[in-house]
Amino acid sequence: MEMNLEYIGSLVCHQAPERTIQMAGKYLPLCSRCTGIYLGFFTGVLYQFILWQTKIREIPSPKISIFSASLLGILIY
Repeated sequence: MEMNLEYIGSLVCHQAPERTIQMAGKYLPLCSRCTGIYLGFFTGVLYQFILWQTKIREIPSPKISIFSASLLGILIY
């Protein structure tokens, strides 16, 4: 059973043509917004894994927490 990238992308992205980048006449499997969301998520997971390995296990400062919450609020809005 062969699955193409467009089908896999459709499971996790709406693939709106006005938000999706075209390369060589074909749309990418994820729109720009979803690419940013998933890339940010996986970067954050990797960052947390690296910090966990270095034994830095502190709660972020209130400044960083407020900044992160504001970015999340902008994303949701």
